[in-house]
Amino acid sequence: MFLDTRDNNLKFMCLTVIFAFCACQKDKTSQVSRSINDMEVSQNIASDLDMQSDEIDSNQCIPVEENQEDSMAFLDQYCGTCHQDQPKFGAPYPLSDFQNMLIGEPGLRPIDRAVLRLAEGTMPPVGQPQPNYEEAQAFIDWASCGSGIQRMPDIGGFEVSKPLYRGPAAPPPNAEVLEFLVPRVTVDSEIADQYSCFAFLGPSQGDNDRSILRIEPVIDDARVVHHIVLYETDREFENQSASDCGAGLGAGVYAWAPGQPALHFNEGGLITRQGQNYIVEIHYNNQAGYDDVRDSSGVRLFHSALIEPQIDMVTIGPEGFSLPARSRTEVGSQCAIEEEFTILATMPHMHEIGKSLRSTIIRADQTEEDLITLNGWDFNYQLIYDAQNASLNIGDRIQTHCIFENPDDQDRRYGPYTEDEMCYNFIYVTPPPSTKRCDEPIEEKQAYMPGQCGPSEAASYSEAIIGFYQEGEPLALEGGELTSGQYQLTELEVWFEDFDLGIAVVDDMLSYYDAHGAFAYYDDAHFEIDMQGMAYLTSIQGAEFIREISLNWGGTIMTDADSNRLNIQLSCPDQGEFSLNYAADGDVVTIYLPFDDVISGVQVMSFERVLD
Repeated sequence: MFLDTRDNNLKFMCLTVIFAFCACQKDKTSQVSRSINDMEVSQNIASDLDMQSDEIDSNQCIPVEENQEDSMAFLDQYCGTCHQDQPKFGAPYPLSDFQNMLIGEPGLRPIDRAVLRLAEGTMPPVGQPQPNYEEAQAFIDWASCGSGIQRMPDIGGFEVSKPLYRGPAAPPPNAEVLEFLVPRVTVDSEIADQYSCFAFLGPSQGDNDRSILRIEPVIDDARVVHHIVLYETDREFENQSASDCGAGLGAGVYAWAPGQPALHFNEGGLITRQGQNYIVEIHYNNQAGYDDVRDSSGVRLFHSALIEPQIDMVTIGPEGFSLPARSRTEVGSQCAIEEEFTILATMPHMHEIGKSLRSTIIRADQTEEDLITLNGWDFNYQLIYDAQNASLNIGDRIQTHCIFENPDDQDRRYGPYTEDEMCYNFIYVTPPPSTKRCDEPIEEKQAYMPGQCGPSEAASYSEAIIGFYQEGEPLALEGGELTSGQYQLTELEVWFEDFDLGIAVVDDMLSYYDAHGAFAYYDDAHFEIDMQGMAYLTSIQGAEFIREISLNWGGTIMTDADSNRLNIQLSCPDQGEFSLNYAADGDVVTIYLPFDDVISGVQVMSFERVLD
């Protein structure tokens, strides 16, 4: 932000506010239909498995019996969670019977598909125990009859710096139980992926907050339930009512995928406040083409009267970002710690094109500690990790960064739907802080140094201030007699006639300025003025715009005590003439700077004299 005085015209080059509104959303039916090879393959395999064992084609690869026992044990260890006799969690076929694995058309047999997935490195999925290269290659060599197929070398894959969070195995005794179960959801046999969301009334519908001691999954039709996410929301719903998967989901509270244990803290419970409601989102995977799915899965809550220690969820991470087409982009923000708390667990969250997330604790003495680093993100496996009781103190910061790779021809933006993106780290903390959202831009804290035209002594007396946005028109200023001396910036406001700017609506509660500034007036009518800082503008839709601001002038003021205008003759950094409305009242000088470019408004700066 700066003033352009060329051609003797005052022109305030205002913020080019372009908000990243979320125009995209998931299909209203929350179903994604895929007519891809995997779908056709799965249906072929399902029908092939009805064949008898004597229909095995002896002309195809039939692995030798010598290594059969070890190879089947390998499949049981790394694939058995899903590919059981009755497949679970979206697996399209079993890998538990050697003879059945040999049934089907060339390349479509379960054993052929297992070789392909292992060679690609796409199975086992992220979040599950992984075989080392030698183990996987030994199975591939055996199952493909020494065809020479090679497993892709490990180029990083899924890596996470912290273990899964694991609490007590048994549910707490004497706790009340509340289940959030979806009402017999159907999944069409031709739908490969489906997201279904339902809202539920929380356990604190009376006058008191309560503690959630444990959250565990309830799996009904394990054939197709791929993963479950539980969100908290402040919206009001009828119990067990269908909800849009995306809008108003709120913060994630619990996520389950195969391998994720129940969320159960060793002490205390997650606070659930009066009137707090929840949304259960279930991702169904029906690649096997089952036509009889009627699922009532969900989560089970164990809760009690409020107990200590109280635990709450805090959301950290940036918002309002944009991801250019066909590019790799890193975004980040920080959380400045203003209240002491301990982090018990952490649940990273991105969408489909996220690649990595890292949250780093930066102590007040600038030493750094890893909170969590996750590479090889997979949207289908949102798990909860042990933060190992990381203690945060006042003056510490948590910086969160995400890397995205956008392969599309269109930009992606921050937003709640799967087609949008997010960069959040949901952290479970105790005691509950006063705010559940902690986010501010990352900036290098540098000492204030006025520009070439500003008061040279300002670095010794100017202090940082916070400025705000106002709606309406400021009162006209009435001039007055200027007193020579050095002044520091004490107040800063930007006035818009209407917060609805046409391209966005300003959220004045979240928008602000962070600035230093100084003004000097001398007996010979020479003046110097300098202002530097950052403008943070947030829309009510949540999009953010951040812009550096700078003002640096020197010149001569020509006026008299009865005028309410400063007639300014600039000499630094450029030549120019213009006039500004002002007021001088003892040791305080206030100046109006109107602007009219992309948007119109008035910037009001007040300075207080600190040196003669």
